[in-house]
Amino acid sequence: MSFATTLHRRSLRAAEVVALGSLLLVVGSAAPEAQNDEVIAQATEALEAGDSGALLDLAARRVELVIMDQSAQYSRGQAVLVLRDFFRRYPPDRVTLSERSVAGDGRAAMGRYWSANSSGPFSLYLGFRVMAEEEWLLDTIRIERTSLQRTGNR
Repeated sequence: MSFATTLHRRSLRAAEVVALGSLLLVVGSAAPEAQNDEVIAQATEALEAGDSGALLDLAARRVELVIMDQSAQYSRGQAVLVLRDFFRRYPPDRVTLSERSVAGDGRAAMGRYWSANSSGPFSLYLGFRVMAEEEWLLDTIRIERTSLQRTGNR
């Protein structure tokens, strides 16, 4: 094998290593964002279906529920029952989780929950802890009446 052939093969291998490293960097950095979208989509689907079990499949062992100013820490099993009662009283009509925030190892999604038998939307907040391997665990659910403030003379 000639010197030129050996040099050419080495430069091709180096280019392949650089290309593979770049690909892994791009794919690796996109994975947390993809999981972010997937978890938010799963939570939205569960809320729209009124499926407390599916929603709490995303939860940590204990979860804080705040429902219309009533706040408590529950096990996943207890939280399923509390949310099932909420969905029975306020069946879902539409759910939006349009805002997101990041703080340290916490993530949050905020939006609105419209019930089929309620006059206005509820404020909705889902708080997540990010664990090892970018696993998201739901640890806070807040559903509160939206307070409308009027301005002007009306």
